[in-house]
Amino acid sequence: MDTYATPKPVKKKKRKLSTDDNPCMLEARLERSEKFLKYAGNSNSKISMWAVQCNDCFKWRSIPTEEEFEEIRRKVIEDPFTCSKLPNISCDTEQIIEPDTKRTWVIDRPNVPKTPPGFKRTLVLRKDCSRMDCYYTTPNGIRLRCITEVPLFLQKHPEYNVTPEDFSFTTPKVMKETVPQDLLLDKKKANSSGRIECN
Repeated sequence: MDTYATPKPVKKKKRKLSTDDNPCMLEARLERSEKFLKYAGNSNSKISMWAVQCNDCFKWRSIPTEEEFEEIRRKVIEDPFTCSKLPNISCDTEQIIEPDTKRTWVIDRPNVPKTPPGFKRTLVLRKDCSRMDCYYTTPNGIRLRCITEVPLFLQKHPEYNVTPEDFSFTTPKVMKETVPQDLLLDKKKANSSGRIECN
């Protein structure tokens, strides 16, 4: 299942971004079979698109890499994203991204810190698309599932030279209107503990 990262839709009028008004979005796509949605296995699950909304024209723009997306997201309130920050793109350029039920979209949160070097931040979309979970994998392979585990890990491994403030377990919000209807109808069949990793 693909997961797209995209900012929160906003009313089309000039405004300042706040912590509740984020322009960073992810797409989570479920693979379809002929008759119903097929849940992708962990090995095939991935975030397939990152998108950010321009603060001037409110158009969605695709961001090529997760690293670039995280850099925009971590300072999006202090330094709002605009089309001019992308090469060969302006507010006059046509928008080619539109959230719909062909993909399940999730709205990321603003000013989430960039993932520390050597660590991996993984988002996990539940099979019923109700919400996402988050965990970090450390350079030595340890999985951190909540913020309280971070200080304990760093005390044992000061060599990584990072702080608890470099981690965030805040997760994107699923855009319910983009979840495919056939998935919602099949929701009762989904195992409540099911997860789809978005690598």
